[in-house]
Amino acid sequence: NKRAQEAMAAFLGVVTADLRAGATVPRALNRGVEALPGNAPTEFAQILHSAAVLAHNGASPHVALQEATHPELLRLAYMVGLAHTHGIALAPLLEQAHNRIDAQRRHVQATAASLQGPQATSIVLACLPLAGIAMGGAMGANSLSFLLGGGLGGALLVGGAVLLCSGFMWSRTI
Repeated sequence: NKRAQEAMAAFLGVVTADLRAGATVPRALNRGVEALPGNAPTEFAQILHSAAVLAHNGASPHVALQEATHPELLRLAYMVGLAHTHGIALAPLLEQAHNRIDAQRRHVQATAASLQGPQATSIVLACLPLAGIAMGGAMGANSLSFLLGGGLGGALLVGGAVLLCSGFMWSRTI
């Protein structure tokens, strides 16, 4: 999905810029296909290439785009079909789609960056019980034999492990 968004953003950016510069739709679509990143999904490249060929031959490119299964390509098909059917300028529509994709990508990046601190904290908190056992051993307490010896120690070990795992899973869920 990330590769698809990157490919669509690159495609829309080039096509929009070319249309605003006065290029024809077939030429802009062809340049957009040429600008696709190398890691673009094959479906994207093939369908966008088919759309560019259709536009070059005088047909509406939305016919090729409608055969796509990816939602971004279907949105593009809708916009191109809308522009073709109602005579709406294509550049503003594609620019809005490009801006939407860029805003989504920025949001995902900002969310990932803001979650790095809490993720690191959850890892540190998950390691604290091990640090406590090690510190107890360093102070002379026989923590491992108490925890592995059964009875109260065994119950505490099982309870602590359950709480540790559930806390770690809960922090991953959040």
